[in-house]
Amino acid sequence: MEFGIIDQVLAENIDLLDRATSGIRQCLPAYEKRCAELIHDIATRHSFAESEEDFDKLLEIQGRLATLLFKYRFEIGDKLEILTREFDRLYDPYIREYWYKKFKAGAAWPELPATT
Repeated sequence: MEFGIIDQVLAENIDLLDRATSGIRQCLPAYEKRCAELIHDIATRHSFAESEEDFDKLLEIQGRLATLLFKYRFEIGDKLEILTREFDRLYDPYIREYWYKKFKAGAAWPELPATT
């Protein structure tokens, strides 16, 4: 293949990457806001069972964020990274119950444990 064609393909892909990166960055604040809304909704539920749908939505968001963070090494910001790491087992009912209790007790966002 001629170098001129390879150079053109690379230039087009760089442009595509730039547009995709910009688009993803524009979506992240909305994802952060949606997670905060879901956490608030969970905290206001009268029972753990009522929060299952909210946890399902958080798990779906966590999966997308995990793909960005771990597969593509995309910088998603500290707050969303903490959420992504802390919710990595949110499919587990015991983990969901743990977070339900934390949110009912007033936690507004997951925090990583302090390191010593």
